[in-house]
Amino acid sequence: MQSDNTPTTDRRRFLKSAATAGAGAATLALLPGQAAAVSDTPAPVDKPSEGYRKTRHVADYYASARL
Repeated sequence: MQSDNTPTTDRRRFLKSAATAGAGAATLALLPGQAAAVSDTPAPVDKPSEGYRKTRHVADYYASARL
């Protein structure tokens, strides 16, 4: 007789667990409440970046990358 931890039973147990977890996640996504709450406060606005600047280390890289 085979033990309970054969690869077939382990695979089946894994697939059952994965299906249960997927169903639970889908249920939580459909339920109203804290799990799907949206914040009323707006996201903080970051100042715009200064854009690309050719600094010394960038120039050094370009010089080393030339063929």
